[in-house]
Amino acid sequence: MAGVCEIANSFSPQSCWAAQTCQNRAYTFQDPSSLKNIVNVSGSSDSTPFISTFQPDNASIANGNLVVSMANGGNNKGFGSTVMLNSDIGVGTYTARIKTASVAPGVVSAFALRNNNNGDELDFEWVGKSPNEVQTNYYWNGVLDYTNMVSHDVGANTSADFHDYTFVVGQDSMQFIVDGKVARVLTKQSTFDAATNTYKFPGTKYSLFFSIWDGGNSGQDGTAQWAGTPTPWGPNTVYTMHVNSLSVQCNSQPPTPPTSSVYTTTQVHYVTKCYAK
Repeated sequence: MAGVCEIANSFSPQSCWAAQTCQNRAYTFQDPSSLKNIVNVSGSSDSTPFISTFQPDNASIANGNLVVSMANGGNNKGFGSTVMLNSDIGVGTYTARIKTASVAPGVVSAFALRNNNNGDELDFEWVGKSPNEVQTNYYWNGVLDYTNMVSHDVGANTSADFHDYTFVVGQDSMQFIVDGKVARVLTKQSTFDAATNTYKFPGTKYSLFFSIWDGGNSGQDGTAQWAGTPTPWGPNTVYTMHVNSLSVQCNSQPPTPPTSSVYTTTQVHYVTKCYAK
């Protein structure tokens, strides 16, 4: 299955179910049956569009939205959730309309493209201590280089209303777009490492995820400082990230990236990567 089975850590490459083929589609969340708990997925023939993979009961479809939730898991630490698109994706354009859960320090919301087999990743992330900001990041070959993070001022509280966030995946460039405006362009050329004669540029094969997790009470000082701390918890506290729609355009050739972008200055953070705690 896309995004879940790691070939290198499996009994054999054939142990992993084949992924569904990417299809051009506009997803809206009207039908609860379009989300399935991973324990109820029986094989590669399952074409349910979305799979809840971590703490599956913390995700649902309600009132026209995919709702990705985090509840108090005990000891004032949140137990989040992760939902994945049930297909591999590659070169193309992927837009999600999201209202984040970043209403309080420590709450981390994420929209990510990730390849669990080689460690490549593209991220949009929101942290509760900076609700008007989205952070973009990328990882290559599993190297957790947090200096690659660039922040962008959305101009509004991202937890108060929906905004559009777009990944444009190309062979030689990646674009991060917010509400139709280019927030960041990553070119292959800019990732060249002369010391190793290597382009440290992410590839073009991914799985798509939505996630929420507790960064403030994670037990990692760097993560807590980045996300805001402590995360406020009561016995009945629930934080929710809402996804109103997802547009998938497979194999669409990205436009030529502009010579400049509108992102703000780079901010370095030190965080233990974790999509749901």
